Amino acid sequence: MRIRHQLRGPAQLDKPVVEQLFDEPVDVGELARLYLGNILYALELASLSLEEQGKGEDAGFYRGIARKLAEAHGASKRVQSRDATH
Repeated sequence: MRIRHQLRGPAQLDKPVVEQLFDEPVDVGELARLYLGNILYALELASLSLEEQGKGEDAGFYRGIARKLAEAHGASKRVQSRDATH
């Protein structure tokens, strides 16, 4: 996956910024890895909002998704690290 470091010209101003960053199509896994911090932050904001609305069970559901994403990321990092040392 190649990411452009600069946005290109006024012709692309109509596109969302994320679409302007990539030279080629990417899959959902690549995007999720790249924006995992943003995704986890948004899930936590959703959880906080749900708690404020008295929807603790729903908040827990979204925190559970965030936890699973973070655990999966940690597991993949450990595998990459192990593979790099062998």
